[in-house]
Amino acid sequence: MNRTGSRKDTVDLACKDKGDKDDAIEKAMADPYRRAFNWYDGRMGENPQDAVERRETREEMLAAMTEKQREVFIMYYKDGMTQDEIAGILGVSKMSVNERLRYALTKAKKFF
Repeated sequence: MNRTGSRKDTVDLACKDKGDKDDAIEKAMADPYRRAFNWYDGRMGENPQDAVERRETREEMLAAMTEKQREVFIMYYKDGMTQDEIAGILGVSKMSVNERLRYALTKAKKFF
């Protein structure tokens, strides 16, 4: 990684904002989960057993979270909302949304 962060997917963590321009850290954290976890069942040509297993895993994962964590997790990963948007809708601070999302991710990682 170079100092200016000119290479793709690199950031300058020594700069004032720790490389988080336009919520890049937030997006980087979300992308692997958005790609790895499909919210929609039944892709064309997919084995039906795989769709059932994915749905069951999703249900178990969401059941392991608290109601507040589940609400933020779904709004963020399924609906594609930003943390600021979620905070505005729920009437809580962005830090609170961030904490709920962080703990929800800790629980979700156990299923991957």
